[in-house]
Amino acid sequence: DSDSSETLSNEMIKKGKKLLLRVIKDIERQAVKPIKQDDDKTSYASRITQGEARIKWEEDAEIILNLIKALNPKPGAYTYFRKKRLKIWRAEKKVKAIDKKNHNPGTIIYVDNSNLMVSAASDSKIQITELQPEGKKRMTAREFIQGYKPVKGEVFN
Repeated sequence: DSDSSETLSNEMIKKGKKLLLRVIKDIERQAVKPIKQDDDKTSYASRITQGEARIKWEEDAEIILNLIKALNPKPGAYTYFRKKRLKIWRAEKKVKAIDKKNHNPGTIIYVDNSNLMVSAASDSKIQITELQPEGKKRMTAREFIQGYKPVKGEVFN
């Protein structure tokens, strides 16, 4: 659950090196026969657009978390806070009830010295753990809270 595209890419590189060396050796000793790729069965992944990288708080927490993980480290999932772009690098789903009220998606529903929880669709909740305000370095939720002093009821959009 904690993997991002970066951690998965690193793991694939590590495993891919070993596999590539094995395949090259198999080709050299003619233990495998190359098969031409069927171009009719291929697909193309287009470049991710700015709109696709923007967090839609109206989505379920699971979808938002998958977006955050998929776009870490590039280009990064983002939202807006106080009219400035804010990239969210790491977050986790929270199932513990904070209160019984339904909250509008994107609303900060809990904040203390080091915890920042935001509502998503279907009253699901996301705890943000690492983020990056526009023009600043990445920071922990604790550092963000200390510097920006977000309050319960403020909205990410």
